[in-house]
Amino acid sequence: MDNLLETYTDGHAFLHSLHASEEQMAMFDELSAAPPARPDADFMPMLQAGSVAWIFSFLKALDYACDACATDHERALKYLTLYIRIEEFLLEDTRFPSLFPEGKQAIIPVRAEQKLHEAAVRRKVLTLLRDGQTETFLADLADRTETPGIQLYRPERQAEVLAELFLHDPQALTASTTTYLRLFKHFAEQDPAIFPIDYWLDTCEAMVARECDAMDAALLTELITPEIRQRAEGLVRIAGATFLLCKAADREIDMVRRLMFYRYLCVLDERHLPPLKNLMLSTFLKHNSRPPEYTWDELIGFSLPTFVGKIAYFTENIPEDRRPYTFEGKGVVTLAERRITLAPFADPLGRRRMHKLLTLWDGSLRINSYQKPTADLTAGAADADLPAKTWEEAAGDFIKEKTIYLRHETKEVPPVGTQVKIRIKTMHPAYPSLAFASIEDDTYEGNGAIHVSQVSRIKLTSLADIFAEGDLVTARVIDTTDPKRMGFSILEEISNTIATRFHPGEYTYARLIVKNKNSYRWVSEKGYPLYTVPSPDEPEDLAPDDIYLLRLTNVNRTGYVRAVIEEEAPEGMEIDTEKAVGDLVSYYVDERLPEDELEEYDDKETPTDADEEETAGTLDPEYLRQLIYLIDLYTESTSDHILRFNLCQTARLLAVMISSPELVAYYDQRIRYLAELHNYINSRPVNVGVIDDEAVSRYPRLTYARTILSLLALRDDPEADIDTLREHMHSGRKQIADLARLLLIARLADKAYPDITTIVDAEVRSLLAIEVEEDPDGEAEEIDFGRETNTREFKSTIVFPPNNDRIPDVDRQMERILMAICGFLNAEGGILFIGVNDIGYPKGIEPDLTYLHANVDKYQLIIRNYIVKELGKDINGLIRFDFHDFSGKIVCAISVPAYHEVVFYRDIVWQRQGNSTRPLDLPDIRLLKERRKNLLPSRRITAPAFGDLKEQGESDVQKVFPVSIPTYTPAPPTKPRPNSKAERSAQPDEPDRIATSTLFALREQEATAYFSILRSGRFVITHEEPHRSDARITLPIYDDYLDGFLIYVYENGYANRIAVSTLLSKKVNYEYTNAMFDKSPLRFAAFVRPDDTLYLKVSSKSGDFIRTLAIQVIKLNTDLSLRGTPLYTIPFGRIVQVDILNEEQSHEVENIRSDVPTTLGTPAQSFSIIRTAMYLSNLLNGDR
Repeated sequence: MDNLLETYTDGHAFLHSLHASEEQMAMFDELSAAPPARPDADFMPMLQAGSVAWIFSFLKALDYACDACATDHERALKYLTLYIRIEEFLLEDTRFPSLFPEGKQAIIPVRAEQKLHEAAVRRKVLTLLRDGQTETFLADLADRTETPGIQLYRPERQAEVLAELFLHDPQALTASTTTYLRLFKHFAEQDPAIFPIDYWLDTCEAMVARECDAMDAALLTELITPEIRQRAEGLVRIAGATFLLCKAADREIDMVRRLMFYRYLCVLDERHLPPLKNLMLSTFLKHNSRPPEYTWDELIGFSLPTFVGKIAYFTENIPEDRRPYTFEGKGVVTLAERRITLAPFADPLGRRRMHKLLTLWDGSLRINSYQKPTADLTAGAADADLPAKTWEEAAGDFIKEKTIYLRHETKEVPPVGTQVKIRIKTMHPAYPSLAFASIEDDTYEGNGAIHVSQVSRIKLTSLADIFAEGDLVTARVIDTTDPKRMGFSILEEISNTIATRFHPGEYTYARLIVKNKNSYRWVSEKGYPLYTVPSPDEPEDLAPDDIYLLRLTNVNRTGYVRAVIEEEAPEGMEIDTEKAVGDLVSYYVDERLPEDELEEYDDKETPTDADEEETAGTLDPEYLRQLIYLIDLYTESTSDHILRFNLCQTARLLAVMISSPELVAYYDQRIRYLAELHNYINSRPVNVGVIDDEAVSRYPRLTYARTILSLLALRDDPEADIDTLREHMHSGRKQIADLARLLLIARLADKAYPDITTIVDAEVRSLLAIEVEEDPDGEAEEIDFGRETNTREFKSTIVFPPNNDRIPDVDRQMERILMAICGFLNAEGGILFIGVNDIGYPKGIEPDLTYLHANVDKYQLIIRNYIVKELGKDINGLIRFDFHDFSGKIVCAISVPAYHEVVFYRDIVWQRQGNSTRPLDLPDIRLLKERRKNLLPSRRITAPAFGDLKEQGESDVQKVFPVSIPTYTPAPPTKPRPNSKAERSAQPDEPDRIATSTLFALREQEATAYFSILRSGRFVITHEEPHRSDARITLPIYDDYLDGFLIYVYENGYANRIAVSTLLSKKVNYEYTNAMFDKSPLRFAAFVRPDDTLYLKVSSKSGDFIRTLAIQVIKLNTDLSLRGTPLYTIPFGRIVQVDILNEEQSHEVENIRSDVPTTLGTPAQSFSIIRTAMYLSNLLNGDR
């Protein structure tokens, strides 16, 4: 036994007993001399002490050495071979356990057997990686799992190899991600008995945890290369699989991972959809997450734009966690009531001294400080200094130790104009117009009151619904005649709140309170005053207390808001003035105490730490790190230079609070860069040295920032500067190239052309205000052509017809192209973009050019030959071609004018109507010919299609190319003959034609009667088709409509329903008056059967929405001139499409059915109705 112990406690002797090779002996010597990778791998002290337990530590050292080999799989296998040999010895040698206490002897062989099993799996994985057989193994396993009738041999072993391979495969987040997801889905859904879902969940989470820190840093501070982008997409998909597995295992989704998931999608998506950022913010504020918005199949067949679009417009709300959460580091972060508050610390006495430094995201993020802001941080500061000093002083408050600030022994009376904190003490019933308050400040003291006139410009009678006892408010001192009866005002502060919260273009319901000769005064439902000016378009019966929907047109920084009247509010709507103003003031109030805490504030006990733990949760620092990343996303997307500076300062402050010196240093560099940009804007010297080589090496993302500063700083050598600018005009980054071009123009224009210099300076300032995030290839433009309209149509190709399996057929596809051109010629003109897909993104005409062996000149010639052959040389001479390269994707634009005559294409007259091209029937052709008689001859298009490229705002997401379509001046009308009968002229804004169902088909059977609406506002019933030139619409009445109805839909969202039997009871060939409601244009008219369904599509600020509703929802009337039933009782924007679906068609779109008027319907972009949207598109565009 002694000899055995000597062997086991001598390293070389032990290995010789195992017949170890010389190479394995050398491994032992190497590990003996090297410092241990971890404490549990330090085997030498135990070996020197003569303990046999050194063998277990040596096994740990081999394990860690195998992990450290990374991609050197051959060497890793050598370590693993020695590891397996030792474990086999522990299992086979029955003498070894006897050297341990009796209680541990049975454990040794069990442990060895388990470790051998794990090592065998690992050896299989390392062998696959060494031999390059990973992809073959995965593909074979995936095919076998998905083939019916095949049952895996030893599936447990296969699953173990799969999980281990996933964690070691360098292609797991790139080329092999899809295959791994297919296999995870199979084992998680089909064979959960082999391994529980938690096993696969832990496997995916291990990968995400290992990779996310490095990816976070890369996406924030590095240039996004194609390699980084590919790995980030793979990480998104694995994180998505984790959420699906969490749902299956009924486990809570990790909030940090969920926020990371959204952030990666925001960074990677080229469109930078605002809804995705807003979703991330909402998730953060609610401290909760909704279930996965996707399925396994969508994750496996991953397409980034489609995937992002589905998540961004997914309609399910996020449940809210209403518990308050706090974080204490260098300062305190509080998350409660969907508001994030940053403060130096939470000491009650100190809190009274705090001032609101800044609010962001409509009050969702608030920063408090002991510093009183000397200026409005949100104000434009183009001609002033950035508020850097204010931020520096505020940051100093956060790094101080927790100190209780004591009251001053003596206090002063504040001078007039001073901002102080006041607490509302009493609301006395005898004085309803006053709120009595006392100053709460370390420096000042006094009591007084705030009068109703100092709260709002709206006339109020009481403050009872405005303030609550205990409210803490920042007010301004306006009267100090008597220190015990001081006067306070929040009028200016409320005005500033209005100016920052509400913006032009927004809508609000408002009640008219005063109607003067030159202006009308309103109160908004949100509590602020508005005014409108009299207009000819306003309702004639407008009276005080009427409620209308108003659109804001101008918001002055002093809080004055101008608006215009849009439409009347739904019936029964009321606006309580005092309640509305109270809601506005409550937003401004610094602190509102609960009812059970309205005792004297000074007498309250400070809550103990134990109390805090019972009522509030704790925020993890990693959770706040995600807030920093979210702020960075908003920083990149804003065009407001001052806001961008404040956002960077906020991110830096959070980095200080969570003690992240790396992030602090990064944002220090970003802030210095913005400060230098501000110097340039204010014509001050630019210092390039603020971003040095070390900073660029540490944070590669700053490379372009330094390049921009170097261009802006060029002032010394004119000739060398011009050469430098010319060189940078060829930069691969568009922003750099554009800046160099503009600066070169300014340098060449100099003082000789001051007008040019002024224009270029404005363009440079605009360019610098937008830091466009780098696209995957480093040079892509963010392009979105918008949607198809009556003057814009998209075609992907002239070679490959749709639904033709990519089989080329130029003649067939050119029929579609010529049909579209003919449609524009017979309408208002327009632009046909070729190389753009249906959703408005450029795909390029490169496949066409390759197939046709053509360049752009030959490409144009091919299309023009078709135009000459089918439409004639005159039309060909009027059409303009333009080509533009969008990041290597060439788009062709064909600009088509409105033609002065009716144009036929293969004996059919096509016309562009809305977003589709439709054939005209004989009455419509006659009407079109009548209209074209008064048009002057068409002129050739001269304006380039890509000549006026402008970006729309972030709220619209899409970036459209506004193109000026030529309009043609009508010829002077001929004088009427002396005896001709005068006819009523159409109003300028009256639509000439009324739309009817696109699904309405003319039949061979004879109509029972015809119903016509005339331009005079009359209607007539005839037995024969009237063919009247003054008819706005003529609808045939067939036998199967005799028990049906006539449906009217107006632009204001109302609809009327009249029985066909009522119409047929009218006198034939008699012109009846009051054919329609005269207060809103009639958009749509059609005959329907009782079981038909009405289809509606509206476009609002929130996007497009679709819905269907039963015909019976519309009230049945006998009078055609009634307004009818409201289809919407909420603001709906405008109606863009109406149609009638029969019973079979309505069954196909049952999932968008909604008969209630309180909803807009289902978002048209929602992926939950993608099949329905495609069905409707094909149906209503004639592809049925």
